[in-house]
This record gives sequence, structure tokens and C-alpha cells, in this order.
Amino acid sequence: ISKYAYGEDYHHVVKDKLKILLRNMQQEIGEIHGRCFVDSAPVMERAWASKAGIGWVGKHSLLINKTQGSFFFLAEIIVDAELEYDAPFATDHCGTCTACMDACPTGAIVAPYEVDARRCISYLTIELADAIPEALRPLMGNRIYGCDDCQLCCPWNRFATVGDPDFAPRNGLDASTLASLFAWTEAEFDTRL
Repeated sequence: ISKYAYGEDYHHVVKDKLKILLRNMQQEIGEIHGRCFVDSAPVMERAWASKAGIGWVGKHSLLINKTQGSFFFLAEIIVDAELEYDAPFATDHCGTCTACMDACPTGAIVAPYEVDARRCISYLTIELADAIPEALRPLMGNRIYGCDDCQLCCPWNRFATVGDPDFAPRNGLDASTLASLFAWTEAEFDTRL
């Protein structure tokens, strides 16, 4: 199970925090209107985050921050006010490293900064509506919900920590066996997740 799914559903946790931030912005700035997005609109989050100075897009296509690695969520508040902004993050610090490309079990990172989603285990186990292609099944190992291999090997993630207790592992998800997870009843699944 991918690390981001160990804790509470990030969509709800992050959106609640964005709403608080928007209210604080309205108190500080005055009358502004805005909308909060957490994977809920076709927003080019990585490109915007890079332009906002948060980090650079790594060869695995995820945003990397020099002090936090790539284990974090991106979300947006779009407002009808002009705000001060930071300078874009213009430097790519991946250099000659290809650890993420080498670690991808299915070869989904087909070139630096280019991921073939049809081969990505996260896509295959979360988004794909059809059966996983037979040729890719042996490459998936014990992954049933997402994959972190490209991030786990990234040298920048040696700085990554769980920043919010809501995202800490719950119900033993970080140490569960496939057999125990498959044995959950529907009621257990609903209760635990």
C-alpha cells in the first residue's frame, strides 16, 4: 500500500486545512473569493508549484522540495485577488541521478520526466477500470494500492517526514500482509478505512 494511503484520506484532511487558510486570508486581506482544490479539478499542480518556488519536477515526474523530498501533497486555493508571489524554482537538482528510473518495477518512467501511466503501478491499482495487463502482473510484486519505489530510492527523500499526525499509519496498514488485508470483511474495510 502506498505510503500516502496509510493515514487519513488526504483529500479531506488537506481540503479542511485549505478552507481554514482561505478564511484566514479573507480576514487578513479583506473580501476575496476563492475555491480550494485537492485533486478535484484539472489543475496543473506540479507546474504551478514549481512556478511558485516550492520545488522542481523530478525525473519521476513528481515535485521535489530540497528540504522535504517528494512525500507531500499538492493542493491549491484559487482566489480573485492578486497576491505577492515567490520566484519560480528554476534549478533541477536531479543531475545525473537515475535512481527513480532504475527502481520502477514496470519501467513506467520511460525517459527522464516522462511516465507512461499505462505501466505505472499506481495507475494500474487505483485508476485502471479494466483488468491489469497480464504482462505487467509479475512485475507488480505484492503491491495492491499504489507504489512508492520511485520515491523511496530518491536521495532527496532522506529528508521526508510525516508532517501531520493525520497521515501517520493507521490500523497497521504499514505492516499488514496481503493475506490479512484480503481477509478483511466489507464491514472491517469500511471501519478501518
